[in-house]
Amino acid sequence: MKSIAGNSVASLQSLSPSVLSIQSILQPSNVPSKPSTRTVLRKERSDRILSDLWLLTAHVFIKLGKLDEARKAVEEAENVDWISNPQVWCALGQLLQAEGDPEQAQTAFQKALAIDPHDVNCLLWLAKSHVAQQSQEMAEGILDIMTKSNGWDCAEAW
Repeated sequence: MKSIAGNSVASLQSLSPSVLSIQSILQPSNVPSKPSTRTVLRKERSDRILSDLWLLTAHVFIKLGKLDEARKAVEEAENVDWISNPQVWCALGQLLQAEGDPEQAQTAFQKALAIDPHDVNCLLWLAKSHVAQQSQEMAEGILDIMTKSNGWDCAEAW
């Protein structure tokens, strides 16, 4: 019995170095202090996709008249990507427009245009908000600028 126990202890001791070497392969000893460019780009892309999904949900809720649910969806999109995605502000403006607050809607559209001054969707909604406030000249000016630039193919702008 003693020899069997001795052999098993010896074989256990011979296994421990190989287990340690496997752990060192699975857990790198040098963890990079800064994420790679590829990792950063991948994170930005996934954040944009998630934000766009929340915004799509918000648009559906706005069309259905479920404005509380739409606000929650816009807030979720805002939590994910409010700095670089102008559509977050544009969706908020559309929500505010649906709630009957065109002045606050215009502010949201202008914030979206601060991120991307050529965003056709935001320009169109800004023009719509001016129409809602009986400011036809402002709306016509926005639509004129839009149709002479990258919004030339937007049917609603004509």
